[in-house]
Amino acid sequence: MKTPHPGLLLALGLFLLLRGLLLYTAFDEVALAAYELHPMGTLARNVVGPPSIVPVHFYYDNAAGAQLVSFAAGCLFRVFGTSYLTLKLISFFEMVPALVLVWLLLRRYFGLTSAVLGALLFALPPTTLAKYSLIVVGNHSENIPFMLLALVVFFRAHASVTSERPQGDRRWWFAAGLSAGFALVIFLGVLIPLGLLFLTHLGLRGWRRTLGDLVPGAAGFVIGLGPLILFTLSGGARGAGFLGAKFSGSASGPDLGQVLARVRDFYTLYLPQAGTYPDWLGLPGGLAGKVFLLCSAVAYGWCLWLAVPVALRLVRGVLGGGIAAPDLGRVMLVPLVLYLPLTSVAYGFSDLRMGEHTPPLEAAGYRYFLPHLVFSILMIAIVAGRLWPAGGGRRVVAGLLAVGGLGSGLFTTSLLDLSFSRPNLGAHYEGFDAKQHARPLLHSKNHLSNAEVRRYVEDFTPTLRARVYLGVGYYMVLKPHLAHGTTPDLVAATKPYPPERWPDIARGVGMELRQPKAGAPRYSALAVELLLEWLTAGVRDAEHAIEGYAFRWTALPEYQLARHLDQNRRILEAVPAALRPHFARGFGIDCGRLLRREIASERAPIAARIEALETDIRAPFFHGLGMGLADGREQPGFGVSIEELVPADQVEELLRGFRQRLMEIWGPLSADIEWGGVVRSAPSEWDSQLARIAAEDKLVR
Repeated sequence: MKTPHPGLLLALGLFLLLRGLLLYTAFDEVALAAYELHPMGTLARNVVGPPSIVPVHFYYDNAAGAQLVSFAAGCLFRVFGTSYLTLKLISFFEMVPALVLVWLLLRRYFGLTSAVLGALLFALPPTTLAKYSLIVVGNHSENIPFMLLALVVFFRAHASVTSERPQGDRRWWFAAGLSAGFALVIFLGVLIPLGLLFLTHLGLRGWRRTLGDLVPGAAGFVIGLGPLILFTLSGGARGAGFLGAKFSGSASGPDLGQVLARVRDFYTLYLPQAGTYPDWLGLPGGLAGKVFLLCSAVAYGWCLWLAVPVALRLVRGVLGGGIAAPDLGRVMLVPLVLYLPLTSVAYGFSDLRMGEHTPPLEAAGYRYFLPHLVFSILMIAIVAGRLWPAGGGRRVVAGLLAVGGLGSGLFTTSLLDLSFSRPNLGAHYEGFDAKQHARPLLHSKNHLSNAEVRRYVEDFTPTLRARVYLGVGYYMVLKPHLAHGTTPDLVAATKPYPPERWPDIARGVGMELRQPKAGAPRYSALAVELLLEWLTAGVRDAEHAIEGYAFRWTALPEYQLARHLDQNRRILEAVPAALRPHFARGFGIDCGRLLRREIASERAPIAARIEALETDIRAPFFHGLGMGLADGREQPGFGVSIEELVPADQVEELLRGFRQRLMEIWGPLSADIEWGGVVRSAPSEWDSQLARIAAEDKLVR
């Protein structure tokens, strides 16, 4: 077996080192939880077992990348556990091959110098691309390796055309169609590069030979597209619906003035910011963005100069017999240079949005530039590789391109926290969000009755079932509330489901009231008034809705913990007295769940808030703390050294809360099941008190 080239090994080592350190020291920089934990994490958790019987196509949105990634991630969950870090590991299985594909593409058609530089640039890329090489969203980042694979296979198929074999190798035409179809399964946005490849094929082969190539190519394409076809047939043509919604325009047709304005913004506002570089060593990140943009512009201009005559030959080749013995490297430049202008035009006609995310995840606002950043890396490497052997001034330009590209990539290293003050956060975060299962179950596109929703939810394991019912409460009031401006109805939200599930559904309703609404301030007075109205009127489960008002819907990264705790403290101080004990209990549940993450840097801020609790709310808070400890992870338990945070006079209240939550989730189980191995880290005296509380509860009933 041939030993890989040292340049490739260096690039792979740099790639793994940078991303490994980023995951270990600064996980929150790449934790796009709202788009990763669901559906990728939730579906991956189902692979671990016992599996849910909810049909996978219920979770299908437009392309099917999320579902396919979920199955792969589920296999990792079975081996390494269900942490967020494990979910991230799937990115290595996607992006390491992508780097190798960059190497193969450049090495074959542009030489060793281009291959080494391209691989190094991919290992140390613009920050947006570096972050997305660790963000598992099922489509945008996953698009990169499959798009590159389609590019590699396409040109390999054309390399099989020789004077002795003018029809080429039918196996490679089949493989080209297969890779193109599967790339489209992953991400519908790959239509632009695939369309460019088809037009390139038409120019290379001519229309008559293209008809002959269609049989193996189309067969491979249909097979590659198979998963998307199956999902579309089982769940409706949502891919077409998605594209229609994004590019439909107004009923009177596109507003050309608006289209031109959006294209202008594409180049003047978003393209210059697409790298999202951080500051580094006192240098502003904007400097790195300008340097990479300049390098990209120089390389693009050079490639455009070389591509124009080839493009003209391709146009003539469509009507004639194609191009005999083409220089495939020069031909490849045509789709590379056409991609950016076509994408800008597509953006102009769409209602896609950019640049709306805030640090540290501002890269998410520029996800549509990922293919452009990859193609820019290719073009910089191609031009530098062509100019370097020429010597003189051309070698200087090549050197500046290499130094500019790699030097701007160094800015990404400033994301690393080499003090290791918050190590390995991803191993402490859960890699799934079970409450989000409620979203597809209640979505109108899946047409489920309340009885069918109930049947699906009841099939989950007890802890996951409780979380899904939390999501049911959230979504039961979210969409009617937003669509019609109606007042949420707590009783109507809970009524279709079993009475023993009402507390969690009510907490989900309260959680929905906590979320910001369009045109309304966060934690609005109207929400508090509604909760007080329910409590005063004796609406059942009103106290549980108030508890849920303390919860955050999206997963909480460590860097936002202090702000979230302070928000809850301010709400606690501002709400009417009648709501205080119930909100304090919800605050306690929230803190208990956070403590179960066992993140060292989170203990101090939580302990400080516990210390500051007023006397009148300490009992309900610690009752809630026990509830949160019970369900903070899939398996009930207290976590490590929780007794250090619990005053002696509140231990029994905490244990009663713990017991209450076990009963809500697991039901009236026998004492052996309740306590056998459950309270693994509790002090021995707590275990005896739990046994006594259990006995008292049985006597009361």
